[in-house]
Order: sequence, then C-alpha cells, then structure tokens
Amino acid sequence: MYLQLDQKTEDRIVEHFQKGDRLILTFEDGVGPYSQHAMIHMMVQFTVGIISADMPLDLYDKQMDSPLGPIYYKSESEDYLEEKMSLKFKEATSSYVLSSDSGMIDESVNFINFKDKK
Repeated sequence: MYLQLDQKTEDRIVEHFQKGDRLILTFEDGVGPYSQHAMIHMMVQFTVGIISADMPLDLYDKQMDSPLGPIYYKSESEDYLEEKMSLKFKEATSSYVLSSDSGMIDESVNFINFKDKK
C-alpha cells in the first residue's frame, strides 16, 4: 500500500516531524489512544497524526509506504483503503483530502501532532 503526499501536505507534516517520530493514519472508530471519536454518523473519517517513538503503537498493526517513510494504520481500516492513495492539502478548510483512483475516501482529514498532547 502507498500514500502519495502533495508538496503542501509534505511540507506541513515535516514542520512537526523530528527524527524517530512516526506517522499514523487513524480510522476514527473510537478505538485506541489516537482515535478522536467514534463514528456517530455514516461518514468515513480519518486523521493523520504524528507520535513520538516512545508513544504506544499497539493497535497500529499495519503500515504503508509514503514519501516520508512508513505510515502505520489499524488493520480494521483496510476496508476503506486502497493500494494506491493520495493525501492533498485543501486550502479552503486547512484539512486534507484522502483519495484513490476509485474516488474520494475522506474529504476532510485532520492533522494532529499527538506529541503536543503528552
């Protein structure tokens, strides 16, 4: 699996990224320390986050490649993901669009630096 990042997305993530940090793609299902909320409506929601090397990665049992290295995700989210995807910055909302060749997966992906919440 591969997640392509547009240049603006890459630049915005790199601003917060330090050596040893890990990137995560969280399906917002309410499970685990980095999920912000359970799905209470019928929308698919994801969050991109940064965690430090000492933060738990227990539920993130899979990884995909990206220009910034591996991105970890929970296997439960595979039903919504595809082999080749892209994440592009959306200027109007300062969020990101997660899509694949088949179409849009999530039009409002947020970014969270979980290191700031330690």
